[in-house]
Amino acid sequence: MIAPWKFQCENLHIQFEAEFSSRVPKPALAQALQFLPNDAVIGNTVLLTISRMRSTCFTEDDFITSHEAILKIAITLNSVRYYFPVLAVVDAPHSIARGALLGYLKDIGTVETKNNFSQFEWKNTKNFISLKSTHDEIEDILLLPHLTFRNYRTPDVEVKGLSTLDISDYTCTPTLRCTSIAAELPVLKTLGISPITTYKLGMLSDSFTLNGCTYV
Repeated sequence: MIAPWKFQCENLHIQFEAEFSSRVPKPALAQALQFLPNDAVIGNTVLLTISRMRSTCFTEDDFITSHEAILKIAITLNSVRYYFPVLAVVDAPHSIARGALLGYLKDIGTVETKNNFSQFEWKNTKNFISLKSTHDEIEDILLLPHLTFRNYRTPDVEVKGLSTLDISDYTCTPTLRCTSIAAELPVLKTLGISPITTYKLGMLSDSFTLNGCTYV
């Protein structure tokens, strides 16, 4: 499993504003946020992304298909805004290993996205959203670089600290507006996240080369 990796993704973005206590959050949320420095400002914007991904793994011709759900909270650090991942569920074991190298703490689980329905399971919670997509309306979804915390050591290298993804050759389609027909996201309650706005949905496809990470 050697970088760079090439990705082709189909993404459903679910954006909303939320209230949650960063001082006394739920244990799973506290575990993720503990890696942020004290001067990081935690915002109220939350983005849940459910993706179908086709990516290289061991060679340029070795493509693997996987599905992933990532929940991210917007933060500001040193006057720069990022999304900090607090939960990631993926259905492919190779993504667990690659995620660890990149600073994502991922759980293995069921993730499905097809047509106008997406769902995933996490800690005995079943989460789903069904939607109706448009063909010509554009949605304004806030997309930010990811900030992750890497911490691992091998006999040859030690990596520890906040990092951003090193991405090149990025292309994407416009973000098409979608309307939620039904949604059940009990994972939010489990994490102590309370939405205070309606969900804003958008679908887009993108492709890029992931070269690794860069320290912040």
